[in-house]
Amino acid sequence: MIFSIAPKTIIAHIFVFIAYLIMYYFTFFNVKRKLILILNSISQIMFGIHYILLGALSGTIVSFIGMIMFIIFSFKDKNKFFKSIFIPLFFVLIYSGVGLYSYFKTHIIIEILPIICNYIAIYSFFRNKEIEIKTYNIPISILWITYNIFFSAWVGLVCQIILLIFDIIFIFKYFFIVSSLSYK
Repeated sequence: MIFSIAPKTIIAHIFVFIAYLIMYYFTFFNVKRKLILILNSISQIMFGIHYILLGALSGTIVSFIGMIMFIIFSFKDKNKFFKSIFIPLFFVLIYSGVGLYSYFKTHIIIEILPIICNYIAIYSFFRNKEIEIKTYNIPISILWITYNIFFSAWVGLVCQIILLIFDIIFIFKYFFIVSSLSYK
């Protein structure tokens, strides 16, 4: 057999494909921040399982932490404590610890990329504007593309590229429509 794929890898690709289908929904359509956060927390579960099956340590850990973070961020407007600066700082500390642990455990510098992605995500998702979330997804997508190449997560790579294209199209449409309306 010239080319074979382990069943574990096939299952990993199925989980990541489902995660990206969820993300395509909130990327392609103009949905509110809370729905973006809830859908993102669901997709994080799928990403976590995907990275477990591929043996990507920091990708796994940050996905499951991200699920919790997105749920907490979705209640930001309902709870004073969740609005405080302590919540994003808490997650920065958690992700920093994960980054150090992952790097010292694997000695692979690429394991730091999911941490950087989540630093950006903390900033963008803690804010209240959907367009900012989608704008900050561009550098996040580029970093995840790099991580997926390193771990041979080919389905994730293709899906992340599609997500990046959707984000860019949405942003151009948003700014084109907003700027054209402001001149009228």
